Amino acid sequence: RPRLTLPLAPLSLQASSLGLLLVFRNNQTHERLKEAQKAMGGLGALAREIMQLLVVHVPPEKGRAVALAARLLALFGWALKMQCRNEPERLYPIAEVLLPRAHSWLLSRPHRP
Repeated sequence: RPRLTLPLAPLSLQASSLGLLLVFRNNQTHERLKEAQKAMGGLGALAREIMQLLVVHVPPEKGRAVALAARLLALFGWALKMQCRNEPERLYPIAEVLLPRAHSWLLSRPHRP
């Protein structure tokens, strides 16, 4: 019975290059995740800043508009996350925190979440 023998050097080189490729892709993915987390954190800070400006500078008689803006700002992060995950149907129950008129307006938009 003849035995088939293969040199190990090509397999070793191939395994090393494959390992480096996987490590590079893993590092690249990790960097993209960190970048996305940083961007989402920045959006949260920006939403808080917008809300602070509205509370301080909008007169009290426009309180309903400020409340609606607060609801929309609170939903923005969720809507963005659901859009990125391609799961817009998961936002519908969350969007019910809006007033009925705002909820129907949101769902009538051409690029709704």
